[in-house]
Amino acid sequence: MSVSAIDPGRCPLCGRDNLCGALRGATQCWCVGVTVSPAALARIPERARGAACLCPECATGDVPSPCVKRCELDGARATCRGCGRSGAEIERWPRMSTEEKRAVLVRLRARETGESHES
Repeated sequence: MSVSAIDPGRCPLCGRDNLCGALRGATQCWCVGVTVSPAALARIPERARGAACLCPECATGDVPSPCVKRCELDGARATCRGCGRSGAEIERWPRMSTEEKRAVLVRLRARETGESHES
């Protein structure tokens, strides 16, 4: 298994755009003056520390829905063509704990890359 390079424009926890101001040429980033959740900092993989910033949602402890408003079930894969979640994951999302939501995000990344993290 190959280790993928860290993308400095992507959150190392959820894989979304981290909206880094420095990468966008801004003089100030959204994170200036924001208190980053210690729990979020502790979850950053060692190899990503100092290489990629968290997104605003992960930094503050919120787990954003992966929904991209393109809801269409792929019958062959039984997943949404927009966000990649299974029907059960979509249905349960509002009632999931923070840790369950994070586990779904990890599975989504694995599905995108072809790795196995299903449970």
